[in-house]
Amino acid sequence: MRRAVKRSKLARPTPWLKGVVVRAMRQAGPPYLTVADQIQDVDHALDATELARLLGCCRVTIFNHARAGRIPCFRVGTLLRFNPGEIAKWLRSQ
Repeated sequence: MRRAVKRSKLARPTPWLKGVVVRAMRQAGPPYLTVADQIQDVDHALDATELARLLGCCRVTIFNHARAGRIPCFRVGTLLRFNPGEIAKWLRSQ
């Protein structure tokens, strides 16, 4: 009989990210460009909607992870923006 191991929220891996990478690679078609490569090719700061489209997830998910400090971001006034280079580096480290 296996016992359930209780883990803290901070120690949990991000399973949604694996699905995001797989979906984005399927959408890219051959030759496969990784999501990080696609994002790094963007030449302007991304907003949450653009990043959500590239990652294949919901915009609210992006806001929630940014608020929790899991996704690198910066603010321009009240607007939340994402540096494509930092996002690509963050994706590669995941």
